[in-house]
Amino acid sequence: MEGSNKISVGVAVIIAVIVLAAGAIVGYVVGANAGEVKGVAIGRDQILSEQATAEATKLQELQEAANPFTETSDAANPFKDAYKNPFE
Repeated sequence: MEGSNKISVGVAVIIAVIVLAAGAIVGYVVGANAGEVKGVAIGRDQILSEQATAEATKLQELQEAANPFTETSDAANPFKDAYKNPFE
């Protein structure tokens, strides 16, 4: 009984490998045909470009508002003008 059980498990593994390979081949062929690039109207590209520029400008304004330090030295020492050296 054990011998026949091992054979049926081996056959099941081989069938599973064949089914997976066939599925991979079919998926590759279907995916390759679906991946064709279609043309886009120029007007739409221009609108998308303008929207991206507007969003980038908005993000830049938000970044400047969130980070008031414009120079590295300001960020490293925000109190640099608060102390004066008495020995100068």
